[in-house]
Amino acid sequence: MKKWLTKGALLRTISISLVLIIVIVGLVLHTDWGSYSALGIGELIALCPLGYLETFFASRLFIPRAFVVFLGVLLITIVLGKVFCAWICPFPLTQRLLARITNKFFPKNTPADTEAIDTEVPKRARLDTRLLTLVGVLGASLFAGFPVFCLVCPLGLTFALIAGIVYLITGGASLGLTFLFIPVFLVLELLFFRRWCSKICPLGALYALISRGNRFFRPHIDAEACLSLSGRTECSHCYQVCKEHIDIRATQTTKTLADCSKCRDCSDVCPVHAVSFPVLPKKKPDAD
Repeated sequence: MKKWLTKGALLRTISISLVLIIVIVGLVLHTDWGSYSALGIGELIALCPLGYLETFFASRLFIPRAFVVFLGVLLITIVLGKVFCAWICPFPLTQRLLARITNKFFPKNTPADTEAIDTEVPKRARLDTRLLTLVGVLGASLFAGFPVFCLVCPLGLTFALIAGIVYLITGGASLGLTFLFIPVFLVLELLFFRRWCSKICPLGALYALISRGNRFFRPHIDAEACLSLSGRTECSHCYQVCKEHIDIRATQTTKTLADCSKCRDCSDVCPVHAVSFPVLPKKKPDAD
């Protein structure tokens, strides 16, 4: 089963590509659309929540307008969940493409993806190392007096690289020494931090924390239709394809549904179409 060739994967690629195109067009035409850190039009701006918190801790200044925008991002995340990680952030897509390229020339007995998925769910929840990174990043910003993580954030570096290339082509900037280090850092992060999203990313940890309040568009599994839950045969397609390591068949999982990025891969690979994403949670049928 080629798990990377799903309908959801195609739609996510289109979504991420459109955002990249919008950012690049804005750079070329010198519009006020902004970047991934603050993308918007006029008064409608979506700030990077981690960047805002880092800046707040570093400057110790409360800016009402920035706080209102931050609250808007929180509200969107509560409604839609951690969709940013699957539908907007280009880093996971870049990692998957790089993994497929490297696996083509250096074949391995693992899926062509950012990480191999275990077929069994661990019995006990493990420590979320991303939360440790998040606490460390905010603490470092507080003591250093500037947004520390922004210097190495792969998302920020990707945008900086795109911006540098655009300005270089259009004659808006010269090739500086700092610009030369950006692709080096990106390559190092892509090659040596293959588990960035699940083990390191503090932005993903922050979105997961906010998404604990999300109750919309959460994955629902029909127990009667599911091959595994109905006892007809053993099936773990939905868990194997999940990049967040969530097993929607189990009542106890290593990660809660707050980590669900709504990628819909579990629904796409289900052979009996037992997985859906209803707007509101479906009520469990009353026991007789």
